[in-house]
Amino acid sequence: MKLGELLREVLGHFELENQDFPPGRTHPESFFLVAKWYIKDLSLFDLFLDIFCKGTISDTVELKTGTQGEGNDAEISQLAVIRAIHYWVTQFSEDFRFNHMLTDRLNKFQDQLQQDGKESMADLLSLDDMPELPWFSSVPQTPAGPPSGSHPLNKPSRKQSIAFDNMTAEELSDTLLAIDLKYFRRIPFQEFHLYALAVGPTDHTPHITDLINFFNGLSRWVQSVVLRQKASATRRAKTIIKLITTASELVHLGSLNTALAVVGGLQSTAIRRLSVTWSEIAKQKIEELDSLTDMFSMSSNFAKYRQKTAKIKENKTFLLPVLCIVLKDLCAIHANGGDLVKDPDRAGQLRMDKYDNLVNIFSYIKYSKQKYPSTKVDIDFTRILRAAVVHIQMTDDTLMEISLSLESKEATKDTKDWKVEGGSSNILSFADWASKKGQSTNADPETIQRNVEKMVDAVFRMYSKDQSGDSLTINEFQALQSNFPFIENFSELDENHDGMITRDEMLQYFLRANQQLREYFKHNFAEHTFLSRATCEQCGGMVISSKTCSVSLLLKHPSMTT
Repeated sequence: MKLGELLREVLGHFELENQDFPPGRTHPESFFLVAKWYIKDLSLFDLFLDIFCKGTISDTVELKTGTQGEGNDAEISQLAVIRAIHYWVTQFSEDFRFNHMLTDRLNKFQDQLQQDGKESMADLLSLDDMPELPWFSSVPQTPAGPPSGSHPLNKPSRKQSIAFDNMTAEELSDTLLAIDLKYFRRIPFQEFHLYALAVGPTDHTPHITDLINFFNGLSRWVQSVVLRQKASATRRAKTIIKLITTASELVHLGSLNTALAVVGGLQSTAIRRLSVTWSEIAKQKIEELDSLTDMFSMSSNFAKYRQKTAKIKENKTFLLPVLCIVLKDLCAIHANGGDLVKDPDRAGQLRMDKYDNLVNIFSYIKYSKQKYPSTKVDIDFTRILRAAVVHIQMTDDTLMEISLSLESKEATKDTKDWKVEGGSSNILSFADWASKKGQSTNADPETIQRNVEKMVDAVFRMYSKDQSGDSLTINEFQALQSNFPFIENFSELDENHDGMITRDEMLQYFLRANQQLREYFKHNFAEHTFLSRATCEQCGGMVISSKTCSVSLLLKHPSMTT
């Protein structure tokens, strides 16, 4: 089937008043899921305009450009084209939210329809029909009593719960899910295509790179919170038990990507070799980790993982798939051949087996972007935990050195009783499943200062019990340190040695931190279309389509974000 023939059948469904579309590859959802694999969004929109004006569609449409070629033409009503665009806007709204050029093209077409007296058609193209995307706003917040002062965010009701040692596995899993989910939902569909073309992350896949870095950072953070328990193997064992429970809870919630990062950290060499520590963990708990490890095994192309995701989707519950498996599948499909059949007698025809495989993969991605878990988290703690994960500076070698200092080679025992045969090595490969490629733009000093101040404010709101909220005692600092395992000692931050850490001392410490921390506090601008009045924070002018930073929420004209 050629692209033009496929689109003709899709548009044919919109000729009918009844919008009960039959299942299959010509279902509008299937088409719009994978259309951008073959043709850019702007080219597809221009193709719709061409069909609208001509009233016909050719069975020959050039890939990428969307230009109609010579072939058998079929009549298509203007109303069918309008209904198709309306379906695109309402069911795939992120295509328009992230692409201001596409939004401008739609607005101009709507204005032209109104000038031509076709108000009913113009109304169908209103951006007001776009559904709200839950991940455009902050993660859900747990009410925590009356607000503190004039700040819009509430203080948590249980200060001590902020420390890792006092957090429940459920609280930790809910927070990690919220962070991971926000990273995942910010990945536009186009980046998946670009990743497959390059067989890896590039400067054009910044959102995928962000999630890769968070995944790898979380795996190392898990190792860090275990290894920081230097006092005894018993305390390390309790930490591991909590993290195993956290991973199980993440699987129960459907957050498989986050669960894999936690399991990967626990199955890392630096943690696996701690046989004295593992000897204090009940066999039942070790078997629980073995079961989790086995679920992510590469055996039979991740057969058990795929069974799990299929069951979740069948039950229509929340799912956050493992990103590296999604990307691996896309790369494999792309490497298996081109978009068109090679048979010269079928020139211009799409490879429908590839089309069907892409529909299957992207349907899982769309499913995950639409579903939302029934969890609520504290927004301040979410920011702090995310910073703690991204702030992890420990290399595998450093983590191993710490592990060896805790339990020497002579002290370690045979670990065959608790290690899953073949499972851990499969898990370990995920911790480094992507290179360190990505955005390398440097933030300006004022931006770094402003964003570090925001994080310091969050730290003091969360940890300071002082009524003024302007200082941290050594006990409060230790609670903070449980989430930033390798932050400097209290005495290093307490510059005047008065037994308290002030806001300014904390601020100066983070501003002095190394380049990795500075990289965290940089703007991550994404396209955003506003349906009400908004102003640019640089020039003060009104904007409709802008770029908004996902970290600081700074809003600017697209031309002012370089």
